[in-house]
Amino acid sequence: MAEGTSLKLLFLEDDPEAVTLFRERLIQEKNPPFEVQCVQTLQGGLDLLEKGGFDAILTDLNLVDSKGFETFQKLHDRFPGIPIVVLTGSYEDESIGIRAVQLGAQDYLVKGEIEGKILPRVIRYAVERHRFREELELRVAERTTQLEDLNKELERFTYSVSHDLRTPLRSMTGFSEALLEDYGSRLDAQGKDYLQRLSAESQRMDKLINDLLNLSRLNRGEIRRERVNLSAAAREIVGRLKEMQPDRRVSLFISDGITAHGDPTLLRLVLENLLGNAWKFTGKRPGAKIVFGATRQEGKTIYFVRDDGAGFDPAYSGKLFTAFQRLHNEAEFPGTGIGLATVQRIIRRHGGLIWAEGKVGKGATFYFTLEAMDSNSKGG
Repeated sequence: MAEGTSLKLLFLEDDPEAVTLFRERLIQEKNPPFEVQCVQTLQGGLDLLEKGGFDAILTDLNLVDSKGFETFQKLHDRFPGIPIVVLTGSYEDESIGIRAVQLGAQDYLVKGEIEGKILPRVIRYAVERHRFREELELRVAERTTQLEDLNKELERFTYSVSHDLRTPLRSMTGFSEALLEDYGSRLDAQGKDYLQRLSAESQRMDKLINDLLNLSRLNRGEIRRERVNLSAAAREIVGRLKEMQPDRRVSLFISDGITAHGDPTLLRLVLENLLGNAWKFTGKRPGAKIVFGATRQEGKTIYFVRDDGAGFDPAYSGKLFTAFQRLHNEAEFPGTGIGLATVQRIIRRHGGLIWAEGKVGKGATFYFTLEAMDSNSKGG
């Protein structure tokens, strides 16, 4: 508030002595000076407020035509943009003042305990807090709009680039396969190997583009929340993994009765990525072990996927959920580097957290929640 600018206050009070006492204290204040207009009834106050021009409201909760919390509620409901300081008659009424603050009042004062410059100071600070909050909300709204626009532009760019890349890429794949099929007999072993590599890399690039598109789409659409049987989904996923590599010997432990409240399609994608990674990174360990379970901590469910595979260096754990960041060699453990970034985005859209623990050669455990929890509560 600029120095010297007057502060226009509406004072609702039906006790003449209180009106005189508080008004005198307020008009003596010079920084800023107060313009005080007093009314004895709630209706009179509402009528004046309709005309506009007031910076703050100071009101007794017990007036001729309104009693208790109802006084504040009617003022706040009609004029939420004006800061309100409420007066209570005694400490016995203090709970009403506290409730008013919880529901939107800037402050409250007990009449018999107001001394010196406390009254003008409380009103001035109430106005400043209210204006600061409005400015902050405006900045947040502007920033949110900017981020939404940037995200939309990024999504359009991602889709455009991916589409433009995919068309020639599929042509490359098709022609290389046709060349191998129609003219393979004329090529030596090295020539066939080159074409097979070209086809494989083209297919890998196509999958990378598809994963990138799916990642960008995760910010769009509504989350469809329903009860999801994660244990059943996990069993289906590992069943398909075993069908793809029937010769592998892996001990699989999936706890019964694990459920969650969330989007069934997205949560299945989370499990496909986490269990798929566990399957992949235990590929070089005979008799590997993979576990899917859940535990309770501070009243919240923490889900986890644990394996005893390749693990990772904890010093680089910050890169795990970043798109295209890989902690293992592509030749050793193939992949696009998109999976964990996708998982993290899904978990965040559900209001949860995901983190990991691991050691090189000792396996890894990925934990996630589907509801917000304090970061100090992480563990398993």
